[in-house]
Amino acid sequence: VQAIGNDIVTRFPDAKVLYVPSEKFIQQYVDAYAQDRRNDFINFYQNIDTLIIDDVQFFSGKKGSQEVFFHIFNHLHQNNKQLVMTADRTPVDMRDITDRLLSRFKWGLTVKLDTPDFEHRLRILEDKLRREDINDIPHDVVVYIAKTVNTNVRELEGVVNSLLMHS
Repeated sequence: VQAIGNDIVTRFPDAKVLYVPSEKFIQQYVDAYAQDRRNDFINFYQNIDTLIIDDVQFFSGKKGSQEVFFHIFNHLHQNNKQLVMTADRTPVDMRDITDRLLSRFKWGLTVKLDTPDFEHRLRILEDKLRREDINDIPHDVVVYIAKTVNTNVRELEGVVNSLLMHS
């Protein structure tokens, strides 16, 4: 998801691109509401050119966050801005999200990402290690992780993070 944001920034250097996990969005909204700065929060998000929000399934049961996101979504859409949303399930499988917000989720392209194959897992791990400037994990350990952890990218990154913490 962050790679999408990097690509947009490269192609459109003046664009205001924001990547935010849904949990952070929700917490920012709660804080803004508590500080009576709800309008500032909304204005900030309505001025984004491309909003990338990760794990929208966490809006489940969060009525206030859903309401404010609905209005931000509408504003961005009406102003021809881009929204990229990720979730671990399709919109039809989400629960405790308002129908009108779910209908917005269904407007876009839904793409299922398959589990990466060994070569992709290895490249993902090597890229993460390079980005984090980590050079002390032997290559055979990285290969072992890529062969063994075959569920998803987050788990791959979690294993690397765990190794680093233990070392």
